[in-house]
Amino acid sequence: MAKYELTASSIIHLTHTLYRIRALADFGSVRIGQLGGFVHSTDNLAQDGEAWIADDAKVFMDARISDNARISGDAQVHGEAAIRGNAMIADDARVSGNAVVDRKARILGQAEVTGHARVRGDVEISGKASVSGQAHVTDNACVTDDARLYEHGWAFGDCRISGSARIHGHAKISGSARISGNADIHGDAAVYGDARADSSARIFGHAAIFGDARVGKPLVTATRSDGETFSLVATPRGPRVIAAYEYLDFAAARDHWTASDEDAAVIAESLAIIDHFARIAPITGLDRPMPD
Repeated sequence: MAKYELTASSIIHLTHTLYRIRALADFGSVRIGQLGGFVHSTDNLAQDGEAWIADDAKVFMDARISDNARISGDAQVHGEAAIRGNAMIADDARVSGNAVVDRKARILGQAEVTGHARVRGDVEISGKASVSGQAHVTDNACVTDDARLYEHGWAFGDCRISGSARIHGHAKISGSARISGNADIHGDAAVYGDARADSSARIFGHAAIFGDARVGKPLVTATRSDGETFSLVATPRGPRVIAAYEYLDFAAARDHWTASDEDAAVIAESLAIIDHFARIAPITGLDRPMPD
């Protein structure tokens, strides 16, 4: 049994003729006779489930709304985008391309999800944020303000990306990490745990930033001849060296690599990098504890 019908009320939107819908039955919070938003055809909104398009929202081309998803406000969904689960697209948000928005994800404000992006979980994309390319946002992640996640960038866990931050390449943000300001995270970099990156932070290559590290300026890094990246970061407890998933102060870092069973040349190179970090920390200001 059909739960809605197309009415004779139509508009032309971006060369597409769209028809306002009307409910033919009670379902969810929708009542029989209630007018909804606009679709190009009945292929845009499933006749089963409690999915609904409300207000002046528009769904057209080959986009599909199903399950219990809800589109409202002046939101637009088009291309071959799929909105399903209990997802919500509201306000002036846009979803297009081959993007998939699923589960309890919320796309709000003037946010945009496009390309082949995947947004799943109890996620919020809001403000003027954009998720595009092959980017993924999952779990309880939040992307807001003017932040951009693109290419193969991935945000998951309880992380929050805000300000004008840029996450791209194959970078991954997870845990309770907070990325803000004009931070730029790219390459194969990973930021996780309780780490913070803000202001003009630049994190790239194979750098891994975690623990309670605070990065508020371009990251100081050094790459060993075998490809291992060492990073010097500020924390609330003073400077820390991050490498090979170790997170140590200068003394502990020296002890760790001195006792390592690696090749003698590799150990010597590691100690040289640590000594270099210790010399430049006062010059860069990374010797001072960062606010928590």
